[in-house]
Amino acid sequence: MRLPTWKFRNPEEEREENARKLHEAAWPDMFANLQSAYAELTNAQFELERRTAEIAETRDLFQQVISSMSEALFLTDRSGRVIRANPAAAALLECPETTILGRPLTAVCGSDGIPATPWKLMELAPTGRLTNLEVDVRTMSGMTIPVSFSLGLMHDKQNKITGVLAVARDMREHRSLINSLVAARTRFQELLEFAPDAVVLANQDGQIVLVNSQTENLFGYKRDELLGQNAEMIIPNASQQQGADKIYEDVLLDLDGDFNQIFQPSASEQVEYYVRDRSGREFLAEINSRHIETEDGTMVMSLIRDITERRRIVAALRETEERYKNIAETASDIILTVDADGKIEFVNSAVETVFGYTPAEVLGQQLSMLIPDYLSHIFEKDESGELEIETWRLSRSGIELTGIRSNGQPVPLEAKFTELYTDGKVAMTGIIRDVSERRKSEAALREATTVQQAVLDFAGYAIFSTKPDGTIETFNPAAERMLGYTAGEVINHSISSIIHNPEELDLKAKEFSEELGVNLEPGFEVLVAKSRLNLPDENEWTFKRKDGTGFPALLSMTALRDSAGEITGFLGIASDITERRRIDDERAEVLIREQRARKVAEETNKVKDDFLAMISHELRAPLTAILGWAQMLRAGTLDRASAERALMTIERNARSQAHLVGDLLDASRITTGKISLENKPVELMSIVEAAVDAVRPSVEAKSLRMQIVLEPWVGPFNGDPERLKQIVWNLLSNSIKFTPQGGLIEVRLERLENKALLIVSDTGQGIDPEFLPHIFDRFRQADSSARRQQGGLGLGLAIVKHLVELHGGAIYAYSRGFGQGADFMITLPLAVTVNTGEPGLWAINVDPQLESRMSSLRGVRALVVDDDHDTREILSVMLTRYGAEVRTAESAAEAFDSFKEWKPDVLVSDIGMPFEDGYALIARIRAYEAEMGGQVPAIALTAFAAAQDKDKALSSGFNQHLSKPAEPVQLARLVARVLGRSEDGINL
Repeated sequence: MRLPTWKFRNPEEEREENARKLHEAAWPDMFANLQSAYAELTNAQFELERRTAEIAETRDLFQQVISSMSEALFLTDRSGRVIRANPAAAALLECPETTILGRPLTAVCGSDGIPATPWKLMELAPTGRLTNLEVDVRTMSGMTIPVSFSLGLMHDKQNKITGVLAVARDMREHRSLINSLVAARTRFQELLEFAPDAVVLANQDGQIVLVNSQTENLFGYKRDELLGQNAEMIIPNASQQQGADKIYEDVLLDLDGDFNQIFQPSASEQVEYYVRDRSGREFLAEINSRHIETEDGTMVMSLIRDITERRRIVAALRETEERYKNIAETASDIILTVDADGKIEFVNSAVETVFGYTPAEVLGQQLSMLIPDYLSHIFEKDESGELEIETWRLSRSGIELTGIRSNGQPVPLEAKFTELYTDGKVAMTGIIRDVSERRKSEAALREATTVQQAVLDFAGYAIFSTKPDGTIETFNPAAERMLGYTAGEVINHSISSIIHNPEELDLKAKEFSEELGVNLEPGFEVLVAKSRLNLPDENEWTFKRKDGTGFPALLSMTALRDSAGEITGFLGIASDITERRRIDDERAEVLIREQRARKVAEETNKVKDDFLAMISHELRAPLTAILGWAQMLRAGTLDRASAERALMTIERNARSQAHLVGDLLDASRITTGKISLENKPVELMSIVEAAVDAVRPSVEAKSLRMQIVLEPWVGPFNGDPERLKQIVWNLLSNSIKFTPQGGLIEVRLERLENKALLIVSDTGQGIDPEFLPHIFDRFRQADSSARRQQGGLGLGLAIVKHLVELHGGAIYAYSRGFGQGADFMITLPLAVTVNTGEPGLWAINVDPQLESRMSSLRGVRALVVDDDHDTREILSVMLTRYGAEVRTAESAAEAFDSFKEWKPDVLVSDIGMPFEDGYALIARIRAYEAEMGGQVPAIALTAFAAAQDKDKALSSGFNQHLSKPAEPVQLARLVARVLGRSEDGINL
């Protein structure tokens, strides 16, 4: 472009010209530039609009994504206030979005545990990201819910932190799933522990990783002993099976004899296999194995069940089946089995009796051959009315059918059918009964019903029936007469409220509740509780008449049931038992009197039996000494000193016998009333002194102290001197007998007004308070056993009492108990001596030849046991004279000590001894071994001479029984016999 030529002009004009020229020169370029700029501006505007639309579209899409998110989304600023939230957040907090915006996130969620500000988030997570933060959030409704937060920092374009983005997920469903999983796992553990079978979980190597308690019980191992062990520890290899049954060989062969194959992932087996418990016992078990996939790989779970009992049951079932077949063949009812098509598969021989066909003729035939219409009775019908052959109509109560005999005649039947499963097939078994006779009986019963009704109407006892709730339905005339109500007055009323006493119902309710173990409320249920349980229900009640009077009645209740066994009502039968009660009371009174009389008689008989036993003992014991010494004296083998001792012993025991006989005669005279007195004036003091003088030797022998206080003159008294002396002597003898050595006996005689008072006291063993009331009874002793320490017949005090009463007096006894002594007091209305003589002494020469003949027991060591001194002495002399070496013992305890120390060759023992009798002694000896002398020959030498006494002695361990008194030769020969020695040289 060529530049114009400049000329100087007026500055103003020049400027205008220059401007014009410049404008004209620059316009084309400016226009072009403007066009270009406008185009660029237009393009930029279009791009801006496009990008704005894209941004808006993206924002809308982002908003839709946020709005459609199931998780709650919160966007906070740097201060933690919510600047944005999605609908899920509002739904989570149960509030509008507007109430969330502008508020701190911690306040909105009701939890300070949420790091809603950037610096709190970075404190918890320096990376600026935090996931799975579980916080309990409180909703606007006040409900607290578990929420999992994932939080991250938000940045702008300059990467400056602008706030926090929080995504929250409702964990309620997750928590529920976890709880369900825990519950399922717990249930699995419980099922595992309570499973009836042993459960074993093993890995592919066969190592046991889990067992249940049944596994411990089945195999006897503890859980820790099994875990980690190979399964072959309890399930041995097939090659080791010693007793596997043949029927299981195929199964074992399929496994190639290696049980480890069961623990392969592909296996799914059920086998019967011999397993082994801790003790080594092998037993047959059923094993079901399945493989399962776990995090640790493939496992095999096995259920193991001991089928030993099942095998036994199967065998028993076979036996039962055979037995039932035999029963079926002998049954009078038809027993048959029918398949699903109605074809008879089994029938017993009763079919021939009922239908006239043999079993062979009906087997394989349709049941309709016998019962044409059975289909409509035993199969259900569908909605269209067609029979459903697969659906049985079973009946255990019986279906009435009509059969056709072989001769074409109909026969009424009753059939019962049940389903039967055999080999996976459904069949039906039935029992069919010919009810021809029953039908006839039912007709006869209906005919008899009218007669029965007439009988009930005229019955002499009340009959009523009720509904199940106790409402009266029938009330017969006898009930009307008994209770005073008409039937119309009581029907439809409760029986318990009309005729029963409420107080009695309360008592019966408690009684029956305890008896039946149930809680019965007073009312009708008390009347029928037993009959409802099919128990006998007959009880006595007090019925109430219409006029209010009561009377005893016997009520029997019976439950009325329908064919299904359901109770339809109750029947009551009652009778007035007023007269019977009176008779029963009289009988009871008679029975009580009879029982009392029988008891008295039994006690009397026992007392007599005990008395006879005592007589035997008290007579035989002294006779042993008398007879023994007498025979020794007659033999002339005693020296002078022994002879004198023999005569003294004979005299003493003879006097004892005389005293016993005297007591017996006095007792007899008392019983017959024949005892008499020879009364004369007597001085009581002299009577007492004479009696004291008579017993003084006995007092001195026991070293007893005696204190006597006698008033010189108590007044005149008429009585029998001998009988009075007998009274005092008896009392003194008793005191001497029962007072231990060194004790005190006191005798007092004084006057008390117009009576003489005699008191005999001692410090002896006293009297049992229970025996004290019987102290004066005949034949009674405080201790009548074989172990009693004192002899006697128990007659002395009874005789004393009778003699005192014959003299017009009275006697009393008192004792504070054992060891406290006793006091006897006699009162006589203003009222006895034993003469003793010294026996002569015999001198006996000993024949040496006789002594030699009597030495057949030479060398024998004999242990003699008897509580009586004289008896011990004579027995010792007897056996010594025949050559035996003798030791004696006065008690069982002393004898046992001698036995252990001396080891005798023979034992001769009394039975009745104090503290411990002969039976106890022989029992202690027989308890020893034979080497210790436990089988030593033993002879029971006793005054208990009855047959039962002999049997008891022999059964207790004695070899022989010999009754007192025993002769020397008799005893010596018996000793020789039990020792196995000859008896030929033993003569008197």
